[in-house]
Amino acid sequence: MPGIPDAREVERSWRAAAEAVGGRYGLTPRQSIPYIRVATPGHQIVLQLLYTGSGYRTSLRAPFHDPGGVSLAITDEGGLEAFFKKLGFTQDIELGRADFDDRFLVRGHPVARVRTLLAPPVPDHNVAQPFIDHRITGTLFGESYPRGISEVVIHRSRIVRPTAELVGLVEIARALVTRLDPLGTVEQTDLAELLERLARPRGRVTDIWSGIALWDGDR
Repeated sequence: MPGIPDAREVERSWRAAAEAVGGRYGLTPRQSIPYIRVATPGHQIVLQLLYTGSGYRTSLRAPFHDPGGVSLAITDEGGLEAFFKKLGFTQDIELGRADFDDRFLVRGHPVARVRTLLAPPVPDHNVAQPFIDHRITGTLFGESYPRGISEVVIHRSRIVRPTAELVGLVEIARALVTRLDPLGTVEQTDLAELLERLARPRGRVTDIWSGIALWDGDR
């Protein structure tokens, strides 16, 4: 695996982003490449660099409890997808703002739930990224999830260096997982929510590339 280009610059920007979002900067235990871990109530958001063989990309993962089976895929329009959209052959959920609708292809169900998930500030952070795609998935290659667990996955095709863009990626995930699986603190929640939290799936999800624990339902 080749070294990270401009590694010191990357470290400075990633450390600054971690501080801005209230997270922690570190190096992955297996490959010693940067990551940012952000803890929210009931969730772990992990932003990291991955080497794919053709170069590094920036990837974010955020598992959540998903009893409702929501689906969502957002991609920058281009190629066949843009062609099929013009012909009306593919789903596209629009939000009513041109800077987002003209650029992104949005698919998912239930549609009303997708619109709720994509309320501000999610569209603002999306349009601020030069290229981004993200989705909700129930599994990734080579991994097994506890039943009832899905995750928000966001990809950028290269190393993201600007601190503002790194912060934006985390804020997209933070907004999505909070809306998908809201959890208040013990002081703010009622008995029904506490019982629901106790019934959340057990088990553990570990990123196979970096070794970082993304979900630990046994804690």
